[in-house]
Amino acid sequence: RGDPPDGLWLLADGLVQLQGQGVDGEEVVQAYLKSGDMFGDGELLGGEARGLRAVAMGHCQLLRVENYRESSAGQKFGWD
Repeated sequence: RGDPPDGLWLLADGLVQLQGQGVDGEEVVQAYLKSGDMFGDGELLGGEARGLRAVAMGHCQLLRVENYRESSAGQKFGWD
Protein backbone atom coordinates (compact mmCIF):
# COMPACT_ATOMS: atom_id res chain seq x y z
CA ARG A 1 0.00 0.00 0.00
CA GLY A 2 1.30 3.42 -0.92
CA ASP A 3 3.84 2.16 -3.48
CA PRO A 4 3.97 3.86 -6.88
CA PRO A 5 2.19 2.03 -9.73
CA ASP A 6 5.17 0.54 -11.57
CA GLY A 7 3.50 -2.53 -13.06
CA LEU A 8 0.76 -5.08 -12.53
CA TRP A 9 0.82 -8.59 -11.12
CA LEU A 10 -0.55 -11.84 -12.51
CA LEU A 11 -1.21 -14.61 -10.00
CA ALA A 12 0.04 -17.73 -11.78
CA ASP A 13 -0.60 -20.06 -8.84
CA GLY A 14 -1.91 -19.72 -5.31
CA LEU A 15 -4.26 -17.50 -3.34
CA VAL A 16 -3.78 -13.80 -2.51
CA GLN A 17 -5.83 -11.67 -0.15
CA LEU A 18 -6.22 -7.96 -0.95
CA GLN A 19 -6.52 -5.81 2.15
CA GLY A 20 -7.57 -2.21 2.54
CA GLN A 21 -7.83 0.08 5.52
CA GLY A 22 -11.13 0.41 7.33
CA VAL A 23 -12.52 3.59 8.86
CA ASP A 24 -10.89 2.80 12.22
CA GLY A 25 -7.53 1.99 10.61
CA GLU A 26 -7.96 -1.80 10.84
CA GLU A 27 -7.14 -4.10 7.94
CA VAL A 28 -10.25 -5.09 5.98
CA VAL A 29 -10.34 -7.90 3.41
CA GLN A 30 -11.39 -6.45 0.04
CA ALA A 31 -11.00 -9.53 -2.16
CA TYR A 32 -9.49 -12.98 -2.58
CA LEU A 33 -7.65 -13.66 -5.83
CA LYS A 34 -6.95 -17.08 -7.33
CA SER A 35 -4.74 -18.44 -10.10
CA GLY A 36 -5.29 -16.47 -13.31
CA ASP A 37 -6.35 -13.24 -11.59
CA MET A 38 -4.34 -10.03 -11.79
CA PHE A 39 -4.05 -6.98 -9.60
CA GLY A 40 -2.41 -3.57 -9.65
CA ASP A 41 -3.90 -2.65 -13.03
CA GLY A 42 -6.32 -0.04 -11.67
CA GLU A 43 -3.57 2.02 -10.05
CA LEU A 44 -1.35 1.59 -13.10
CA LEU A 45 -4.02 3.02 -15.40
CA GLY A 46 -4.99 5.78 -12.98
CA GLY A 47 -1.43 6.71 -11.95
CA GLU A 48 -2.32 6.56 -8.24
CA ALA A 49 -0.32 5.06 -5.39
CA ARG A 50 -1.36 1.52 -4.51
CA GLY A 51 -4.37 1.58 -2.21
CA LEU A 52 -4.48 -2.09 -1.21
CA ARG A 53 -2.02 -4.50 0.32
CA ALA A 54 -1.57 -7.94 -1.27
CA VAL A 55 -0.96 -10.81 1.16
CA ALA A 56 0.02 -14.29 -0.05
CA MET A 57 -2.09 -16.99 1.57
CA GLY A 58 0.56 -19.71 1.40
CA HIS A 59 2.83 -20.53 -1.52
CA CYS A 60 2.21 -18.32 -4.59
CA GLN A 61 3.80 -17.78 -7.96
CA LEU A 62 3.45 -14.25 -9.32
CA LEU A 63 4.42 -12.68 -12.62
CA ARG A 64 5.14 -8.95 -12.69
CA VAL A 65 4.30 -7.07 -15.88
CA GLU A 66 6.35 -3.90 -15.95
CA ASN A 67 4.80 -0.57 -16.86
CA TYR A 68 5.85 -0.17 -20.49
CA ARG A 69 6.27 3.60 -20.02
CA GLU A 70 8.98 3.04 -17.44
CA SER A 71 10.61 0.06 -19.14
CA SER A 72 13.85 0.42 -21.08
CA ALA A 73 11.95 -0.31 -24.32
CA GLY A 74 9.33 2.30 -23.50
CA GLN A 75 11.98 4.93 -22.82
CA LYS A 76 13.96 3.95 -25.94
CA PHE A 77 10.96 4.29 -28.24
CA GLY A 78 9.28 7.16 -26.40
CA TRP A 79 6.08 5.27 -25.57
CA ASP A 80 3.75 7.21 -23.32
